[in-house]
Amino acid sequence: MGGFNFNEQNFINNNIFKFEEKLNTQVSRFTDKSASYVTYYNIIQNESMVDLGFQNIEHLLGPESPLRFSEIKDFPVYGIEPIQLRIDDGEAGLQPGYEGELFILPNTIKPTPNDFFILNYVGKDFVFMITSVEFDTIKSNNFYRCEFKVKYIHADDVDRIKKQVSEGYTCINTNIGTQDKAIIENDTVAALKEIQFIYNDMAKRYAMYFFKDKYNSFIYINKAGFKIYDRYLSAFMQKHSLFNDRNDHLTIMVNNEDETEDFLYEYDNSIYHMMELKRPDLVKRYAFTVTNIQNMYSVFNYYSEKDVVSVRFRHGEICYIHEPFTTAIHTGKYDNPPCPHQESAVPDCECVYNNERITISDKFKFVHDQCPNVPLNEIDKVVVNYMHNRYSSITEVDREALNELLFFKYNWENFIKIPLFLFSLRQLYNRFVKTIDGTIV
Repeated sequence: MGGFNFNEQNFINNNIFKFEEKLNTQVSRFTDKSASYVTYYNIIQNESMVDLGFQNIEHLLGPESPLRFSEIKDFPVYGIEPIQLRIDDGEAGLQPGYEGELFILPNTIKPTPNDFFILNYVGKDFVFMITSVEFDTIKSNNFYRCEFKVKYIHADDVDRIKKQVSEGYTCINTNIGTQDKAIIENDTVAALKEIQFIYNDMAKRYAMYFFKDKYNSFIYINKAGFKIYDRYLSAFMQKHSLFNDRNDHLTIMVNNEDETEDFLYEYDNSIYHMMELKRPDLVKRYAFTVTNIQNMYSVFNYYSEKDVVSVRFRHGEICYIHEPFTTAIHTGKYDNPPCPHQESAVPDCECVYNNERITISDKFKFVHDQCPNVPLNEIDKVVVNYMHNRYSSITEVDREALNELLFFKYNWENFIKIPLFLFSLRQLYNRFVKTIDGTIV
């Protein structure tokens, strides 16, 4: 992304911590082994009306079968040596005779005898059946040792198994060995990918609009060309790494360029802290004023920038964010009351504009545009719904409506609101991929 600053130390640390997280699990025991990626069919015990020790599984496939399976795509198994299928072309047809052993990592699935998995070999799908399962109990959170054999080699047999699938999942291999779910429902995987695209696209557009390389800061430039720096917004974005993708070295790391003694007090009473606390009941109308940059070590003072003003919440008179939006967050209702505030004027302060030192007065210049008296859109609703815990699944987020809002406008409202949206979306994303135990069965 153009204009991104790469913090090498932060990038290295993030990956070290991720590696350490995996190192402390049993995944590390298999890092020197190559995985074979299969489609695994795990028996759903509470839906399968049969004794799982019953061995005559061949007669339990088909319309009358009591077995039901979870299908897990892209599932890694370890320890399968290069398969050499011994196939005899006799009168009875193709007779496979391959048997072997494999290992399944913990916190993925709990294999059982009579599970199946499909492995593509030399352009053909072979169906293998698990014949025995042994759990290594020497260490906690250990692996499964499974014996298997070739069961079917005909496409019709593959179709018979697939007809008994009740649940569909995909294995996210990069999550194995972490606190993220490794086995995720197919619908959820598709939704998460869409959410990730929406997040990345909006984050890139936001940075393209507001990030200024010269100052390594996010700046809103109003119609008169004055630069407005929001230290609370910057601290919020940095604290939650809203522009830091752990899978990408392109990232933005910003500093508080106007930190003063009263900063923490004002931040703790801001909408940003209410978002962090998830306390919609404490969200209120927010107003601000502007002042000159107070931090003598600020990058703006380094460049002797005099046309930069800094946001302050104390003694605020200017509407900070669209009031119907904060009202909706507070109440959880989309009433869309009109915002009574007009274009916000800058209080008196001295600035340099067009190389002349001037005093900005109420009659001279506006801070930002008039509050938009328009219905709340899906970006607003994601924030409101997140704050009121209304999503039981990531699939409930209206991705189609969000896709229509990717090309948001350059204005003050989006300067403030988009980071709140990104924070909400990331929290929702994490909520539906985080787990203590990723096992699905």
